[in-house]
Amino acid sequence: MTQSIIEMQKGSASVEPFPIRQSVKGILRRAVQLLKRHRDQHFLEIAEEVAPISMIITTLGPFCTNRLRDSLRESSVIAETA
Repeated sequence: MTQSIIEMQKGSASVEPFPIRQSVKGILRRAVQLLKRHRDQHFLEIAEEVAPISMIITTLGPFCTNRLRDSLRESSVIAETA
């Protein structure tokens, strides 16, 4: 029984190329990575039970980067008009 299943699967098997890894991480991914690193360092000597979980950091990370992006845009506009 198992031999016949193996024989059937041999004819339909295919090989896909290994995906190419992106060498540059996006700003959002890098920001979340830095926030998690900061959390780990901050709560190193404090009780780890009170450290925010990764899901919270990952959820709030985009809000931080959007605000940062907006403030950088505003500061560049101010610098151009001055």
